[in-house]
Amino acid sequence: MPKLTLFAPIIVGLVAFVACGSDSNGRADGPTATPAGTPTAEEQAYLDEVEGAAMLIAQNFDRFGDVINSVFPTRGALLGALTEAGAGTAFDDGLAAMEALDPPERFREEHELALDGLREFQRVDRQVGQAVLDSDLVAFALANVQLGVLSAESPLRHSEAFCLARFNIVPHLCERPDFSASGEYGEEIYSLFSRIETDVRPSLGGQLPALSDEESLEVLNAVGPAALDALEQIAEDVTALDPPEGFEADHDRLVRYLGDLLVVFTERRQAAERGDLDAAQAQIQQLFEVFCTAAGELSPTISPFVVVHFGDTGFCGGG
Repeated sequence: MPKLTLFAPIIVGLVAFVACGSDSNGRADGPTATPAGTPTAEEQAYLDEVEGAAMLIAQNFDRFGDVINSVFPTRGALLGALTEAGAGTAFDDGLAAMEALDPPERFREEHELALDGLREFQRVDRQVGQAVLDSDLVAFALANVQLGVLSAESPLRHSEAFCLARFNIVPHLCERPDFSASGEYGEEIYSLFSRIETDVRPSLGGQLPALSDEESLEVLNAVGPAALDALEQIAEDVTALDPPEGFEADHDRLVRYLGDLLVVFTERRQAAERGDLDAAQAQIQQLFEVFCTAAGELSPTISPFVVVHFGDTGFCGGG
């Protein structure tokens, strides 16, 4: 089966910063604003150093990826390999490197935002390390789901200039639409489809090869209900919007897509609740098909406002 990049967890080693909190409606705060224009030589040098700090974390996660995707004779051998790879310390080098930087004025606010976020990553990663010490792969998986949440939130909270330098693995999460042609409707659509990335997509992570069927179901039942609730609310909010002239057909397509998505997520949750792991896992292919069908139907008019969700379609076979 093709790799479902859309709903695969973002590689947290390459997404190292996150801002704090959301408002009472569950929406992430908007991206930080920075002055427009091409970075100066000093500013570009700083962005290059930020990228270098990110690479320190990426190198750590390369090791974890190798471990997770390897076959071990026993669970103890896997846990030992995770310990040797430095479970719980993946963000330490990157944090230290960022703390040593002196950002130019243009990026000073974002630098502090990034540091706060990286410290939150480090806090959750300590839970990863503790889960390994406790030989608790369910806790390990759930902590990694939380890292996925942070990883989705982070790019959305930064300016486009900082984001593109810091999160070039997910450039579609860095694009900031021009809302002048769409007004409030475009802003709402962008915000709601951003919430799919932060509140729904991470729930599809955490399914590690080393988990037993019972453990996989425990993880699914821990993260599935909240994701389905979030998706139901997103679908309701999108349906309630009144699209301006020129957006009506795409709006109908988005409403239909979210309805199809809800069906798949509902069936996935029901399968997990009744203990049918095979049926729950089979829904991943359905998600793939629903996504690719919708992505192929949307027009260029709506694309800038949903690129945050539909921005990576290379795995759909034609794009």
